[in-house]
Amino acid sequence: MAKKDWSRMQIRLALERAGYERLHDVEAKLSLRIGTISDAIARPNKAGEDAVASIVGILPADIWPSRYDGSGERLRPQPPMNYIRRALERHRQKGRAA
Repeated sequence: MAKKDWSRMQIRLALERAGYERLHDVEAKLSLRIGTISDAIARPNKAGEDAVASIVGILPADIWPSRYDGSGERLRPQPPMNYIRRALERHRQKGRAA
């Protein structure tokens, strides 16, 4: 069975366990542009992926297996499916916007 990418909530929980309640706190600590972590959660962004993985203490390929090959090398180019924005379920009712 193929591993699935972590959900936004799983990533946020892992960052909270590491002592960061806000994504901005991680970005400030690592001197990243505001929004880098959010970008990485939604679509491929190497800097954000590396930042999250370093804070959580695991490899980026373990968090986003769809963005890496079996040996842990980042896919280049990324599969088009990785750039499709996925709707947040909490903002949808019966398949349409709430």
